Amino acid sequence: MAWVIALALTALLAAWAGVIHHRLRQLCAVVSQAWAGLDALLLERRDELAAFAAACSRHLPEEQDGIDRLQRASAAVFAAAGRRDLPALGAAESLLQDAQARLSASAATSQKLLADADCRERRERLGCIQRALAEQREVYNAAVNLLNLRQQQFPERLVARTMRLQAGTALEFAPARPAT
Repeated sequence: MAWVIALALTALLAAWAGVIHHRLRQLCAVVSQAWAGLDALLLERRDELAAFAAACSRHLPEEQDGIDRLQRASAAVFAAAGRRDLPALGAAESLLQDAQARLSASAATSQKLLADADCRERRERLGCIQRALAEQREVYNAAVNLLNLRQQQFPERLVARTMRLQAGTALEFAPARPAT
């Protein structure tokens, strides 16, 4: 009789560990899905920034240094995102925000760019993408924080160790600086 009870308890513990494993896997999937949303927005913004830089090149040839800075920062963001190097992504994003703010300030004073409907539309689109990026970054960070919290709790900690799960890293951007 004792062996039946021991067998039943073992089966219950295994089932419980399976449920915990499944929940942790679901949280990992949520983190991956949130990252995919961020990645898609970063790609979309990269394309819009390239088009905006091309319009600025046509209308503001005197701003070539700022355009080059914007393109280098955009490439750095894309490269860091491709490697999923979050500290490098945060640093590159800060440089990109600064370069974009400076070029946008110059563009806002250019009558040629203000008259160009395509350029106005691109600036508006970039603003929408920036807001969507901020929201998606919050979704990603919330998912990472929830996964990290769950991994630290008992008994999830034991199951996470057997799964070899690592703590996730939140994505932090420096606050945007106003253009000077």
